[in-house]
Amino acid sequence: MTSSLVTSIGKPDQKRSDKITFHNLGLWGKPAGKQGKWNMLNLKEIMDMLGHTGKTIDIIKMDIEFSEWEAIPDMVASGVLKNVRQLNFEFHSSPNPDESFRSKMTALRGLSDQGFRLFWSHPNIKGGNPTPFSVTGRQVSSCYENSFLNTNFIKK
Repeated sequence: MTSSLVTSIGKPDQKRSDKITFHNLGLWGKPAGKQGKWNMLNLKEIMDMLGHTGKTIDIIKMDIEFSEWEAIPDMVASGVLKNVRQLNFEFHSSPNPDESFRSKMTALRGLSDQGFRLFWSHPNIKGGNPTPFSVTGRQVSSCYENSFLNTNFIKK
């Protein structure tokens, strides 16, 4: 098995070993473009570029600082996740419901509709977390690490 890691660590592409290569790219939910100094692609474009189209991908891990909310609907719409066994991502949100809440829930519903089920989640309390929930004042996280399993790969 080889790993291709797309990362925005500000370094050129680098081959760490025979099985691990870092690609200096950013992931978002739009066709290829630039965001500031970063070259950005959607997941379908990345998979095409790496020759992964049609192959089974064991794990996709992403921490893309709020871009998950545009990337996930794009992934669902393109069907690119059908060959992905596990999807791990950090999601960012306000602990208090706002106008974007419905679209975020729709994005998560899209994952569920394609067979993904949450099997693990925990709050990430780094970087300004937790924050007070406006209704109760209770301290809650606005950032969670989540792991989803594609149930379409479970043998029946």
